[in-house]
Amino acid sequence: MLPPLSPLLMPMRMAAGAASVLEVVVALALLLGSVILVWKLAGRVYDQVLLRRGTRITWRAAVETLRSS
Repeated sequence: MLPPLSPLLMPMRMAAGAASVLEVVVALALLLGSVILVWKLAGRVYDQVLLRRGTRITWRAAVETLRSS
């Protein structure tokens, strides 16, 4: 059910008959939710850091910028 692993493991579980329909739906929902969350986070980092400074920054500076806004 972990979003990075579900696209790889869920088809095998479905083929083996070990995954119920509910588990497949929950795994898909978690995957979709995590993709949307990462997408929004990446957009926010890009907006707050790269567009305003124009230079490369460290991960630590990007996280601090996100926390302060």
